[in-house]
Amino acid sequence: MQKSDRVKLSLGQVSLIFYTMVYIIISILPMLKYSVPYAVAGSFSLLYALFVFIKYEKYRLSIMFLVFLGVITGLLLFLNGTQTVTGLINEPIRVLRCIIPCFILADVIKTNKNFKIFLWIFLTALILYIAINTLAELAQNSMAARLLASGDTSEELTQYRMRNIAGFEFSYAIGLSFPVWVILFSKSKNIFLKILSLVLAAFVAYYVVAAQYMILFLMCIVSLFVVILTGSGKFYVKLINVLIILVLLLFASTIFRWAASLDIGEMMQRRFTSLADLFEGKIDIEDTTSRIGLYKNALNAFLSSPIIGVYNSSAAFESHSWLLGFAVSAGIIGVACFVAELVIYSRLHKKVFIDNRLSMRVRIITYTLFVVLTVLNAIQYSYEIFIVLFLYIPLTLNLFYKRDGAQLKGEVV
Repeated sequence: MQKSDRVKLSLGQVSLIFYTMVYIIISILPMLKYSVPYAVAGSFSLLYALFVFIKYEKYRLSIMFLVFLGVITGLLLFLNGTQTVTGLINEPIRVLRCIIPCFILADVIKTNKNFKIFLWIFLTALILYIAINTLAELAQNSMAARLLASGDTSEELTQYRMRNIAGFEFSYAIGLSFPVWVILFSKSKNIFLKILSLVLAAFVAYYVVAAQYMILFLMCIVSLFVVILTGSGKFYVKLINVLIILVLLLFASTIFRWAASLDIGEMMQRRFTSLADLFEGKIDIEDTTSRIGLYKNALNAFLSSPIIGVYNSSAAFESHSWLLGFAVSAGIIGVACFVAELVIYSRLHKKVFIDNRLSMRVRIITYTLFVVLTVLNAIQYSYEIFIVLFLYIPLTLNLFYKRDGAQLKGEVV
């Protein structure tokens, strides 16, 4: 932020702390996320959007345009039978709820360091609490997290949520942090930060495997390769890194078969075996997952009515994709709104992100993973992802790294 933007919050720092904590708990903690009525949670979130709209003129146009996009998509979803009347207000609420963490960050980074430390510790503790609860349940039932991904409201799954067991929304959210910990581990010269980053990276990797989300696991692997390839400016280091990755790919089938032999849950064992078969040419990619067929069905449904979308199409509900779901239910207009929404999120994200080379690299990697997720999963109501992407990750960098000319220096909290 520019120096001229460093204004005092009219609500006061105490109000900001209280609001941020309540907002995060309502959005992340499974027990509250599924028990607090959406209208209440949404209205509480919009209080900050209203504050930002009144306080900061530079954000007003973006907020108004996001509301406009929400109204258009809500109307299209309603006319095509995908949403009820509540969808007309759900979509404007959704588009603003997604960007609220970015607005909070814009004010948080202007506060003193102690407040930022407190917020980071609070968020980290809450994430670890949910993750540990989920891992404990996964040790008893390896399919628990995947069952929660179904969105079913059965008594069994309700009890899981009341015990703060997380589903795919939370899992993908903390998965986005994996490349950040890897980058901090590789870049920092501070021993404490290296150990902390390594522990958190290992914890996230373990959680991803235990939760048995194959797409998330592959995204972590790809992001690890990207971090390795972009980690050094020296040509010989890049060449060595490329050779290492090529060797890993060459022996991928062997590695996957070895992984399948471990005690990692039946689902992941089957998926690793399928990947080994894929690399050996024994099967096609369509044989590894049912998602390919669902994506094709959604694409065919979209092509049957590309302008205004298809009325009450099952292909939209079963697409497992935010983008394809919009394409089927709202046509080209909905896709245009979807793309415009992502562009605005990206621009606002960039405005408040810490300005140095490392943070730019992190922003590009994590936002790219986020865009990939919008294609591969229905994450439009997964507010945990937006909190991690727009608040937790940049706050982490703000605390652990600072700009010092063209150099980056580790700074332990």
